[in-house]
Amino acid sequence: MIELRIGGAIEQEEDFTSRLLQSISDRFNQARFGGLVWSSKVLTSKGHGAQERIIGADFMSVLSMQHPDMRFTKGFLAQAKFVRGKAVIDDRLREQCRRMLNVSADSFVFVYLADAVRVAGALAVAGAGPRSTLQGVYTVDIVEFFGLHLRCLIGDQAIRDATPETLDELARAAEMAIPRFGLALVASPSG
Repeated sequence: MIELRIGGAIEQEEDFTSRLLQSISDRFNQARFGGLVWSSKVLTSKGHGAQERIIGADFMSVLSMQHPDMRFTKGFLAQAKFVRGKAVIDDRLREQCRRMLNVSADSFVFVYLADAVRVAGALAVAGAGPRSTLQGVYTVDIVEFFGLHLRCLIGDQAIRDATPETLDELARAAEMAIPRFGLALVASPSG
């Protein structure tokens, strides 16, 4: 996948995302893990009511395990960023991360670099300082990320299908979950 990008065959973020997700899907299908199913959906990004504009994510991923020893279905949301040079985190990306986080705490930014795919937590990106870069935010390699996902350290049970219907349900639930009152605990250095 990365060689294709470096060679110039893939020049657009959407193309890379589609090929990356297809590659991951192919690997899962070839491995034939007993009871393990992985699916994904690239969200629509054009036009009024585009899913990306509402949710903030470029894609969603769902992992389901139906095995006698373990049963679960969970997923995550992700915004993808195709990085050339130094990538300053702009207000648009921060807002996309906030929208994803309103839907699920299991939201991430997939950073497409020239030589690797790295994954950052959306919370870290949304809270990054005004001159922060994607290269300066803590990330993990994509292989490590999916290892954590498979080990059940990453995943939201509310994201149970990679379908438009699940997206609609998540968006409605996020709208209803906005609290009217809250308690804020703030930590600041003394002195």
